Amino acid sequence: MSYQVVGSGTFCLNPVSNAGQNKMLMTLMQRYDSLCAAEMEVCGTSMQMQVERDYQERKRKIQQYNDPFWWLTVVFKEIGFTEVDLNPSDELLSVELSFCNNYDKHVVMELLETLSPYTSEGCISYCGEEGEHWRHIFIGGEWTEQSGRICYDEVSPRFPRTRQNMERLMKEIRRQVIHDDRRYEDKAQALLKAFEEHDPDGVLYALSGRFLHEHGVAASIWPDREKDNRQEESE
Repeated sequence: MSYQVVGSGTFCLNPVSNAGQNKMLMTLMQRYDSLCAAEMEVCGTSMQMQVERDYQERKRKIQQYNDPFWWLTVVFKEIGFTEVDLNPSDELLSVELSFCNNYDKHVVMELLETLSPYTSEGCISYCGEEGEHWRHIFIGGEWTEQSGRICYDEVSPRFPRTRQNMERLMKEIRRQVIHDDRRYEDKAQALLKAFEEHDPDGVLYALSGRFLHEHGVAASIWPDREKDNRQEESE
């Protein structure tokens, strides 16, 4: 069973000598033989010759260049990867992969496992038709599939909006505004900047001269890590 999937990731090969490259090419040739034999078992007699010709053509194509990057390009594109790009910034042979095609887990895992002896690291993340997320990651010398989900941080800070807390908050803000002696031009510029950046905390600073976490009664509105971040920014 296959279905439409998009994905991307990185695949890196171990450094290999000329003998190692020859061994890798031989492994890929033997993989074609195994796939051909398996397909011929299930296809009709009339199709066996066509299947064999197809795999012989695949062998000829991969042998056109004695280049591991070419080999990876051919085999990954055969199983549905749309882009295979060399990453020139890495010392190892590293490729950036993109997937946008019908996805068959067994086909993808079969290739990744074939390449395991020559792999140094790799991680490929996918998103399915219904929003599901998973990835293939190379850990401990083998490829593992992990399912996942997207988690977003709390957008609105939690603050107990009791009548008592709100009255104390308004009183504290009013006190800060009264003692704010900044120039009106500075207030106006700060207010416009906060408006353009959709920054509610910046609006409060423009009007009162203090960020929300600086108002003693309002300190509990921001989680600790957010207060720390804003204190660093103000410094």
